[in-house]
Amino acid sequence: MSKQTQTAIKTLNTAREAEIFSNFHELAVIIFGEYIKEIDEYAKTREDIHFAQCNKEECFSAFKVSPGTIVLFKKFDEGRNDLTGDLTVDRLKEFLFSYTIPLIMKYDKNVQSTVFKKRIPALFLYRNLISARTFKLDQLITSLAEGYRDKLKTVISDISNV
Repeated sequence: MSKQTQTAIKTLNTAREAEIFSNFHELAVIIFGEYIKEIDEYAKTREDIHFAQCNKEECFSAFKVSPGTIVLFKKFDEGRNDLTGDLTVDRLKEFLFSYTIPLIMKYDKNVQSTVFKKRIPALFLYRNLISARTFKLDQLITSLAEGYRDKLKTVISDISNV
């Protein structure tokens, strides 16, 4: 069956299943507790993210979350981001926009599909990797990018690659 006709959210029954699921995918979302039907409908539209749900106390304890928490597991940046509070599709969309794309992207083919095809606002910065100031500049860029994470994405490139 296609993702469109069945639920897009896999049911996990143990903490071990949740751990395997979260480690297996580049982007994985686990809903700890119940969820509204609209989240399942939204999950069907996101081919790039794998969704699951665990409603077992064992999972809450193992992942140190309370029921109603949505956790994004990813293989970059912080590795994990938690969404708590009122769980609506709009809040989930905003959360995923902010955290499913790396904080700092290097200019490559992924940037083209992420930024240009999806029309995401981005700041492009070019710097000289061999400059003595590059390390401090990268620290500054990272700090600024964190503050604007939910508004625009930051792309860096070595000036010699232009």
